[in-house]
Amino acid sequence: AGFRLEAAQEAVQFPTLLGLVAANTGVTIVPASLRALHLPDLRYVALSDAHAVSPVSVAYRADRQQIPAVRHFLDVATALDLS
Repeated sequence: AGFRLEAAQEAVQFPTLLGLVAANTGVTIVPASLRALHLPDLRYVALSDAHAVSPVSVAYRADRQQIPAVRHFLDVATALDLS
């Protein structure tokens, strides 16, 4: 977009990120599902780049991998083609 951002603060939890933005300390990229969290003066803008992606990881306990629900979830998650 023709500008460069320099990180002054960083956070990993979505409520903290939104709080920092609401406090006028910057911008962040969040999933669309967070639009449900309304904060005063906070504005969500959809990204227009259809190729914009964010990595998603799945964490599970290795000793639980053979439980049918875990196995099915892993099968579905790894079968998704998000490219």
